[in-house]
Amino acid sequence: MTKPQHASGYEERSTEAVRRVLIDLAHLLGAYREQLVIVGGLVPSLILTAADEPHVGTMDIDLALDAGTLKEEDAYAEVIRLLERGGFYRNAEGEHPDLRAFQMATDVDLEDGGPVVKVEVDLLIPDGVKLDKHRPPLVKGLRTMAMKGIGLALQHASDVTIKGRTRRGRQDEATLRVVELEAFLVLKGLALLGRREPKDAYDVYYTVRHAPEGPEALGRACQALQDHPDARRAYDAIAQKFEHLDSYGPGAVLDFLSQEESNADALQLDAHRQVRAWSSGLRGAQNGKGDVGAPDP
Repeated sequence: MTKPQHASGYEERSTEAVRRVLIDLAHLLGAYREQLVIVGGLVPSLILTAADEPHVGTMDIDLALDAGTLKEEDAYAEVIRLLERGGFYRNAEGEHPDLRAFQMATDVDLEDGGPVVKVEVDLLIPDGVKLDKHRPPLVKGLRTMAMKGIGLALQHASDVTIKGRTRRGRQDEATLRVVELEAFLVLKGLALLGRREPKDAYDVYYTVRHAPEGPEALGRACQALQDHPDARRAYDAIAQKFEHLDSYGPGAVLDFLSQEESNADALQLDAHRQVRAWSSGLRGAQNGKGDVGAPDP
């Protein structure tokens, strides 16, 4: 799936479809709830529910698997079987060539007169962990994607209850584990190092700006993770990408939100200031909100 480069490409229908799939996913995999964590672009809207402006949402679901617990491939295979019985499909025999080896998908009819929405699920495991192999394989043609930062995400997650409709349009709710903001920023910081998607910068800005107790408080909370090599690299990347007013981060936020020219300078300045305040908290600065005041040259 090619991700939009602008906020306007994230339609409300797509986010609604993702939320419906998430509720079904939580019920289908309820027996494995402790081994699964939601880590993708839906995280801010699941956690920052009191924000004064909505997050743009996402078009897919990133699902982290605790490969240390699901190390036996037959347990992993059971997760896949549960998803397939629940209406998810994959590219097992080449019939869905648009799906990569670590992806599954399902289709959602919102019954609003619009087209069916396809929602993809990426299956992620911590970098350096491999599932035990069986010969022949228990799950033909399916792989997981190993990613740095996933191990931290699995360790730093909390229960979140989501209410809404299922894929069949029925009102329901479900509880699932969602990565906490401190570890979510680790994943986003690592993404900023490895790719050029403006939504990553937007996700960082939105998370920091709408942190319940403010950017500096979130930065201080991130201190608990920064001794981990992945967290240190990620946090350094965020600070560097937003260091100056004309750095990549503020510019990418501006590009993603495509603000009117009259608001562009204010948005770029706010992105720089908010993330610098977070960085100040991470460094342990004790100067209150002073760092939000003036931009770096």
